[in-house]
Amino acid sequence: MKILTFLNFYFLEYITFYLLRDFLKNYLLIFSENIYLWNLIQLIINKYNFKNYLEIGCDKNQSFSKIIVNNKVGVDPISGGTIRSTSDDFFLKILIIIMM
Repeated sequence: MKILTFLNFYFLEYITFYLLRDFLKNYLLIFSENIYLWNLIQLIINKYNFKNYLEIGCDKNQSFSKIIVNNKVGVDPISGGTIRSTSDDFFLKILIIIMM
């Protein structure tokens, strides 16, 4: 039983190390210390060539207006974005469309 436990532990450590190493190698983003949220979002969009962007809770478009991407949708019940709705109602409508 002790050998099995040791092997399980070793296997988990081995898997964790290689998964973490591959994650860091493939997905690590290098950016400066003083970065704003919209800079980070734009960096990710550019790095992975995303064509679509969805922002929930745009408020006054602080981030939403600075994002450059082919298709972007912003959801906010009061101001900002492109759709006037609560996030609950927005996702409920999406779910209804998918279920049809």
